[in-house]
Amino acid sequence: MTARPHSTITVEARVRTVGPQERGSDETWPWISDPSIQTYPAHPVIDGDSAWIPAKAVMELASIRCPVHGMADALADLHASVSLLRQGRAFLPQVVADARAQDRSWQEIAAQLQVSPATARRRYPG
Repeated sequence: MTARPHSTITVEARVRTVGPQERGSDETWPWISDPSIQTYPAHPVIDGDSAWIPAKAVMELASIRCPVHGMADALADLHASVSLLRQGRAFLPQVVADARAQDRSWQEIAAQLQVSPATARRRYPG
């Protein structure tokens, strides 16, 4: 059987649903970009949180794509991992475009991508 990460925190406890009363007017939320209230590191961080989310996604996708053996099939895990990795890479151009639309600098974007600003501009033009 494939080893799975163990967490005592449920998915429901990790995912916080924000209701309309909590988010303010629909014209401003969640599209406000204020660097003074940044609550994430200026560079990628690999830790328990960043490991937990993809591990859960791999488990869910493997179960969907291979419902009979997905929970115990390492090849189903490999399939799900590579599928999610490719999907994440496919999201990057739009996420970079969104960051630019929010007036984020190429320096900030490059820091998250762990490349130089020139490389970031070359990889994600527009």
